[in-house]
Amino acid sequence: MLIQNKEGRVGSRELFILGIITMATAIIIVVVFIILSSGKSKEPSSEQNILDSIPTRQDREESQNSGENEQDNQQSDAIEHYPTKTYTGTITNIQGTRISVTNPDTKEIYQVVTTKDTQATYQGKSFETSKLHAGDQIEVLAQLKTGAWQAVTIKITLSASPEVPAVIPEKVDVRPDGTIKPL
Repeated sequence: MLIQNKEGRVGSRELFILGIITMATAIIIVVVFIILSSGKSKEPSSEQNILDSIPTRQDREESQNSGENEQDNQQSDAIEHYPTKTYTGTITNIQGTRISVTNPDTKEIYQVVTTKDTQATYQGKSFETSKLHAGDQIEVLAQLKTGAWQAVTIKITLSASPEVPAVIPEKVDVRPDGTIKPL
């Protein structure tokens, strides 16, 4: 038995043992915390991304003084409050409002959702998102809202739809996978 004092008193030996046990427990807790903390990704947390995306007063004043029209300010304000990403690739699948975009270089597949506020353009003109077609080459600016990447703008760089007239550039790069890139 660890404590052999039969009188019921706590002596210096018992206090010393209790102190060692407490210190060992504290060291084990710190080591476990360090191991768990080092296992996390080196990328900033989503909370930090959100905090970094909130404009400061100076950012807003500069935006107001820059002379941009009001619609551009509203769109940039909406984008600034959420993390954003730009995806470039080919539409591989469309299911309702969900679009799968495959990057031709990395072969990564990205999922974005269109909303009533998504603005699509083709050859500089407004384009209905319902006319998007598998095989279209697009560039998407998306923001993370409610757990999904929502498309803010979609720029169709090359349409694969037989119904949409395509302007074929004079010089193109035809890749082995069949995608065509203007030079």
